[in-house]
Formats: sequence, structure tokens, C-alpha cells
Amino acid sequence: MKLVIADLNNRGIYRPLDEIYGNYDTNDTGLCNRILCWEILQIINHLHDNKFKVVIDDQQNPEVHNCFTFENTTVTDARNIDFDDYLPITNELLKDIINKGKKLDNKNYYTDFTVRQINDISKNYKTRFLKNLRFRHDDINKDILSEIQTSIGIHVRRGRGVKITKQGEDNIIDLSLFDGWNHDLLADYVKTKVKDLPAWKFYQFDFVKDEEYFEKIDIILEKNPQQKFYISHDLKDEYFERWVERYPKNIILKGNFYDLIKAWEIPLELHTKNFLDLYCLCNTMEIIKTPYSTWSDLATDYNKKKGVYLKWDSDKKILDKCIKKI
Repeated sequence: MKLVIADLNNRGIYRPLDEIYGNYDTNDTGLCNRILCWEILQIINHLHDNKFKVVIDDQQNPEVHNCFTFENTTVTDARNIDFDDYLPITNELLKDIINKGKKLDNKNYYTDFTVRQINDISKNYKTRFLKNLRFRHDDINKDILSEIQTSIGIHVRRGRGVKITKQGEDNIIDLSLFDGWNHDLLADYVKTKVKDLPAWKFYQFDFVKDEEYFEKIDIILEKNPQQKFYISHDLKDEYFERWVERYPKNIILKGNFYDLIKAWEIPLELHTKNFLDLYCLCNTMEIIKTPYSTWSDLATDYNKKKGVYLKWDSDKKILDKCIKKI
């Protein structure tokens, strides 16, 4: 019997392959949402004493070929599955399984829900399956952890879904957001955003200026000048050159680990870089989060961090959470 991640009714579970394989400028492979969907099926299987096989599509999850392994999971070409005798797991059925203890019949099932993560159904759910997300080579994990574990993660969202227009003006870019930016980088950034202009009306994240992050970093460094920060982001590392120039001994970017990944002959494709980024953020000791972001949520839940918010939490609360563990 199988539980298969599929998208037969266009529920948005599957991502366009050109995005996953980096052939599009959004830098969004859907990695986090794909992992969280997989975790929901693992939770369902756990509630049924693991009597099902959890199945994922190999094209939708290219990372499993040479980067990391999903535990207790079958990877196959889902296009070859005959779904005629499969039953859908809808939003309603999923909620009944999680909240009411409903049991599935001894049949095959496929995903037909729009729920993004277990937190959308049950906050602080006890049994999670995120802790074993790691590179398949233990030496990679050890080398990354040795540098990351005592750092503070900062999730900076700047790519797809982030608004850069003036308030009340849907198509006028607010250039004041980019004070201090390199002009060439700004031109490249705006060019990429304009390519996605038809989707701007769906954007939901506010652009947070560099200076707002710098303010919180400065507060923390005043208490601990040696503190390191891992910057998780959805752009190229070059966009954070001014961060490195301002804090040359304190900033860690995913590019710091590219040589390590290549040494193990893992191709540095976009989906690999994104897993590297997520893995690093997951293993920081605390996170300054992006509101409403599943990426921030997953990384916080990974090792049971609390997480803080740049604008919502006071300076004292940020210091209490970020300094007390040092």
C-alpha cells in the first residue's frame, strides 16, 4: 500500500520543472514546501504504524540523486503510476486523520490537499520528521556544523513574493529600499523582478532594508563582538557584499561551503545550493525569521529553536533569545 505525493488535480503540490532545475530566474525550487509535504505523509504513515510506503517523484526531487536522502521513502517516476485505484487525501480527510484519529483503509492514496505544513493543522505537533535532513556524506555535515552551530541565522527574503513597490502604487518601484546598494547589482535585481511583473499582484512579503538588519546585528555584536551570523537568502551571494564589508569577521554565506560540496563531487546546481542553504539555517542556534515563511518555520522547527522577528520582537527579547545560549 502506498502514499504518493502527486498532483492529479492541480493542487499545487508539484512545481514546474524549469524552476526546480534552475532554468528560471526566480531562484525558487519549492524545496521547503516539497519537504513539508513529504513530512505530512510521513506523519500519516506514522499514525498507521508505518504500514504504507511513502512515494515521491524523482523529477520533482532531484536532490535525492546525489545530495541527501529522504528516510523511509521510495523514489520513482510517478508518471508511470496507474492512479485508477488510488484514493485522494483531501484537506478534510487529512484534518480528520491528524485531529480525530481517523484511520485509512488498506488501499493506495495520493495527495489532494492544499495544506502546506503540519503547523497549519496542529501547532507544536509532537512527532516531526525534519531532524534527519542532512547531506548523505557525514563529513559534509560535520564540517558545516563545526562552523554553523554557534551562529545566529538570519532569513532574508528578497526574491519571488517580495514587494518592492511604493505603498499604494502597484507598479512604481520604491528606490529608497535600496539605499547603499551597488548600482549594477540593483539594476540586475530590478531586471529579474520585472520579469515576474505579472505575479506582483500576488506578492505578500514586505522588503526589509539592509539597515534594519544591521541595527539588530549591531545590538547583538555590542554584547558579543565575536558572534557569527549565517545569512540565508534567495538571491546570489553577491547581493550581500556590503554585509560582508560591514561585518567581515561575522558573516557566513552559503558560498562559503561551495568548495566543500564540490570536493564530494556533488554538482552545484540550484536545487543543491538551496538544500545547502536550508541545512545551514536549520542548524543555527537561533533564527531571526521572516514572517509567514515556511522556510523560516521549517528551519526553526528542525532543532526546536524559538525564533525571533525583526519588527515584531523587542530588542530585549531578541537579545534574550540570541545571547543566552552563548
